[in-house]
Amino acid sequence: MDLDPRCKALNILSGFNEIHKGDISLSRWRKLQKRILLFIESDDETVHTGLLTKPFLLLDEEIFKIASKYEPLMPGRQVVLLDKENHISCLYYLPILPRISCISPNSKLSNANTKFVGTPILQSNKMLGIHIFWLDGFNSDLPVISLDLAESILRRNHMGIKLTPIEIE
Repeated sequence: MDLDPRCKALNILSGFNEIHKGDISLSRWRKLQKRILLFIESDDETVHTGLLTKPFLLLDEEIFKIASKYEPLMPGRQVVLLDKENHISCLYYLPILPRISCISPNSKLSNANTKFVGTPILQSNKMLGIHIFWLDGFNSDLPVISLDLAESILRRNHMGIKLTPIEIE
């Protein structure tokens, strides 16, 4: 799941330095503030998309609620995006996702074994019952979601979401 490149996303100006990427994990997420304020810049062409991927994954309220139906124990923190100049605020959530080691040995990796050559191949037996997660061992900003969750999100007709199929064996 990624941001559709055809959409002009919100530009986060400040506040994200207070969030340490190491705290966005199942073992340390309680160190994060319960509600985080980030300042943004937007204009008439800016699209308030269902998700943001930079500087970290943020889901809008509706997508977070949908994901929570599939992962009821998924923790998250509220993130308020505030455009002071245009008097606009948006509520997003910072989901705290597990890291799952489910990459098939049949996946083609770069020489340094840090990036995929093509699309990854995942092992279905290692991700049973998990609907949204990060690939363990890869520093990716893009989560993996199940087909069921993807269909639920697509039925809501959100703007700015790009889905890429992944092979499962």
